[in-house]
Amino acid sequence: MLLSDFDYHLPDDLIAQEPLPDRAGSRMLVVDRTTGKWEDRAFRDFPPVLKEMQDRFSYILIDEYQDTNRAQYLLAHVLAQRHKNICVVGDPDQSIYAWRGADIRNILEFEQDYPDAKVVRLEQNYRSTKTILSIASKLIAHNTQRKDKSLWTENDQGDKATLYLAGDEHDEAYAVAKRLKELKEAHNYSWNQMARCPLYRGVSAGGPLFTM
Repeated sequence: MLLSDFDYHLPDDLIAQEPLPDRAGSRMLVVDRTTGKWEDRAFRDFPPVLKEMQDRFSYILIDEYQDTNRAQYLLAHVLAQRHKNICVVGDPDQSIYAWRGADIRNILEFEQDYPDAKVVRLEQNYRSTKTILSIASKLIAHNTQRKDKSLWTENDQGDKATLYLAGDEHDEAYAVAKRLKELKEAHNYSWNQMARCPLYRGVSAGGPLFTM
C-alpha cells in the first residue's frame, strides 16, 4: 500500500481504530470522496472491514519512517494491531519533511508503541570518509530530538573539509565548476571520473551549475 500525503486511496469506511497510543489523540479522519470533507467515522464501527484489511496487510514494511505523517502513522498502527508484524526503517537524523506534516515522534517513540520490537542499529557507513563522518556526527549531535548512535566506517581518513561561504547559488555553482576544473588539470582526471559527484539533492537545484 502506497500512501501519498494527499491521496490515500482508501475505502470510504477505512479509518482508525481505538484504542490507540495516548499521543494519537482523536480518531483518524479520512476524506469522503462524495462530499470532499473530512469525516469522523471510526474503523471500530465496521469490524468486518477492519478485519479484512488487517488480514490483507498482515505484514507491514515502511521505509523512511521518520518522514511519515500523523495519518500514515495511525493507519499503519491500526493495521498492525491484529498480527503485530510491522517493520520500519528510518533515521531521525534524516527527518527533513516536518514542513509538509512529517512527525518525528513516529520513529522516536516506536519502541513505546511496540514494546516487543527488535531494534537493529545500522551504524556502519560505506560511502563517506572518516573526516566527513566525524564532521556530520558532531554537527547532528546538537539536535535535541534524536536517537544516539555511533557511526563508523572502514574507509580512509580522507582530506580535510573545506568551508566555502557562497554569496548565492550562482557563486556556489562557479566555485564547484572551478574546483572540478582544477582537479582535472592537476591530476589529469577525465570529466567522466567526476560525473558521479553528489552535488545536490534535487534536480531543480542544479540549474546554475548547468550554465557554467
